[in-house]
Amino acid sequence: MQSNSAARARRNRCNSRTFRLEQLQSMGRFLLFLQKDDGSFVHKYRVESGPVQDWDVLYYPGEAALGFVALYEADHSRDWLVAAGKALSFLAKSRARLSTVPADHWALMATAKLLLYCDQISCPGSSREELVNHAIQICNSIVPEQFRGSVAAGINGAFDPTGRTAPTATRLEGLLAASEFLKPSELRTKVEAIIERAVAFLLRMQITSGLYSGGIPGAFATKSLDSSEIRIDYLQHTLSAWLRYQKRFQFARN
Repeated sequence: MQSNSAARARRNRCNSRTFRLEQLQSMGRFLLFLQKDDGSFVHKYRVESGPVQDWDVLYYPGEAALGFVALYEADHSRDWLVAAGKALSFLAKSRARLSTVPADHWALMATAKLLLYCDQISCPGSSREELVNHAIQICNSIVPEQFRGSVAAGINGAFDPTGRTAPTATRLEGLLAASEFLKPSELRTKVEAIIERAVAFLLRMQITSGLYSGGIPGAFATKSLDSSEIRIDYLQHTLSAWLRYQKRFQFARN
């Protein structure tokens, strides 16, 4: 539900006739209705009964924040930026004392987008320091997860022992976003190395011939239940990561 807002706002930028701005704004207002004062969200809402309690999805807040920034880029209402900042600020505060945090790639992508509209200290609904520290915390949790070793072993560059493609692609999306604002540091150097290995792994995983040429299977290891399955999200996350990776070199040439 919340991810649809981000996707449709982006799609609207490509084709203004697909969704009217009023429709996107109404979706944004519904997200604002679901957002609590502390920046968190009601993750599920039923028309007939209202909020569903004890229902939380890891990626919804980051997706919602990214959607808010996309809406700002469509109509330039600062309310969307404030809502995005509040959402990311809540995540940062709720995770501040944790030794490890989830690999929240949506939060990293939303942070990269929101920071474009921040000054050196403050951000709408948050602060630059808070957002960057939260992003660093996520990156530090992702870095040790990556498998390294012989490429012949198959899973070099993946993030789990069966070599699943979706976890690799989503982490790659997030790390690429973080690399846009991380200052030169030991962490940034590690992140850049991880990005290269993850890109290479996904390239090796792509089917190159036959009926399913171009597809991305679920995993490298045949013992994995989804190793022979090709789903739209496996391909979508991989494409999104590759396109963001390509953009790095376009910026470097300009």
